[in-house]
Amino acid sequence: MPSKKGPEILAQKTVAESRLFKIEALDLAFSNGEKRTYERMKPSGRNAVMMVPITEHGDILLVREYAAGTERYELGFPKGLIDLGESAEQAAVRELKEEIGFGANTLTPLKEVILAPSYFSSRMTLFVAQELYPEQLEGDEPEPLEIVKWPLAQADELLTHLDFSEARSITALLLMLRMKSELGYNVATRHLDLSHHLPAVIDIARQAGQLILDIYENKDYEAFTKDDETPVTSADLAAHKLIMEKLSELTPDIPVLSEEAADISLEQRSQWSTYWLVDPLDGTQEFIARSGDFATIIALVSDNKPIMGVVYAPVSGVTYHAYEGKGAWKIPSLGESLRIKILKHEMPQQSIAIAISRRQNINRITQRMSSAWNYDLVPLGSAALKACLVAEGAVDCYLRLGPTGEWDTAATQCIVEEAGGTIVDTELHPLSYNERETLENPNFIVIGDRDLPWDQILVQS
Repeated sequence: MPSKKGPEILAQKTVAESRLFKIEALDLAFSNGEKRTYERMKPSGRNAVMMVPITEHGDILLVREYAAGTERYELGFPKGLIDLGESAEQAAVRELKEEIGFGANTLTPLKEVILAPSYFSSRMTLFVAQELYPEQLEGDEPEPLEIVKWPLAQADELLTHLDFSEARSITALLLMLRMKSELGYNVATRHLDLSHHLPAVIDIARQAGQLILDIYENKDYEAFTKDDETPVTSADLAAHKLIMEKLSELTPDIPVLSEEAADISLEQRSQWSTYWLVDPLDGTQEFIARSGDFATIIALVSDNKPIMGVVYAPVSGVTYHAYEGKGAWKIPSLGESLRIKILKHEMPQQSIAIAISRRQNINRITQRMSSAWNYDLVPLGSAALKACLVAEGAVDCYLRLGPTGEWDTAATQCIVEEAGGTIVDTELHPLSYNERETLENPNFIVIGDRDLPWDQILVQS
């Protein structure tokens, strides 16, 4: 648009002054002959910055501080003036350290804004701050600021929150959400895209698997019985220790929940928007029985949904992996990644191949399947490996009756869903993660072809 010539300034004087502010009166003559007197804040020459800090596991960090204008505590983003000689980026990092105790390796500018152009000329640069690292600097606030974590997936609720009313903070949040895909924020799933961690997680699973395999081949382990009467070995515990250490190094601010350290209350777990969920050795009984059917499992759960899954079978050297929206893959012990898909049934009444546990009562399984269909039974150890058979189209389903934990299904839920299937309970309801005090799964079925009439195939007990 062509610029319009502004009015002529006839007179300019300071009419009020305080410690912080100077008020100017401007006598203006407009091009149509109209004359008016405007008042404005005298330009200070100092601009400001505001940052939207986002942690790696998808939380926005806000501060709650007293606002003299509204005479109450308000939620907003860290902000402050740019000091003499500072760039906007330098000021942003300094203010972050002073107000929330984090610096940022990545600053993405959103927009330069002016609060009220009729009264102010000072500008504020809005940034998104990512790749946070802990570092505290002393600030000039009169009291410690309360830091509030807010899940990015619930940004809509933040926009309507009574205490989140500052126009600049609302603008910064809306601009950030508008460019979330460029920032690595997954538009469809409403959480940060952490798929760049997948190669490292595959490597961690393989390292743990190799450690288990060395113990397995040397037969150098001890076996114990846990309080829930399930077996555990020194191989489980060694792999648990390695995975916990490696994941904590990879993502220090993402909690890790492992089968071998699962005594964490729902009250604490409910604070996690994103966390790792691990079974260091899935198929401990098979490990002890020396069948070779065991695996290492690592899942990433975000907003109660598995978004990354890695399953590594140490004896075969096969790796299965998936990330939400990026497909399911199988890596043979030697070779390139192969995309895998579930088996689609061409003939309505062809036999259904069922993966079953080696140690489960076969009659108990077949009694839950309709007699109107023919079935081929495929015995295998490890819940994860059986689910992966469904994902790669080797079998049609895997029915599990009996106790399992959320760590047994999280990784394979992502893999199976990315391959075109699903995992549901035996009433065909989706499994949930981190929503109950107990971490025990209900009975469940891993389904390949969703178009088959599973409500008829599966007999309700």
